[in-house]
Amino acid sequence: MSGTATAALNDVPEAVRPTVACMIDALGSQSHIDHVDAGLVMSSWPSMSPQTQHVYVEYHTVGRQKDDQTIRFIASGTGANLEFGTGLSGLFSSLDKGPDDYRTDRVSRIWRSKCRVRAWVLYN
Repeated sequence: MSGTATAALNDVPEAVRPTVACMIDALGSQSHIDHVDAGLVMSSWPSMSPQTQHVYVEYHTVGRQKDDQTIRFIASGTGANLEFGTGLSGLFSSLDKGPDDYRTDRVSRIWRSKCRVRAWVLYN
């Protein structure tokens, strides 16, 4: 599986478009990641406040248990405080090393180094 960017950057506000374009491009050559997408979504994430429009970047991957997952990072903050967060299940079997991160750790490091954007995961 290799990255395929399907994102319509026209939906993303111009102020964050360069950052989102970088995030998409950075995932384009990553193995086990495909169907990279971006856009706008109504969400109360991450603050549980009333729903507002947020930029998102998402990708499809396969987890350790060979389960297909689409991982969506949603933007919060603006300017120098712009960051992207996602939520994952913290449940795992006692035989596992821990919850599957669906490559979010690697993706976060890539985005930090190539795009200078913070990305984080909340396990719940």
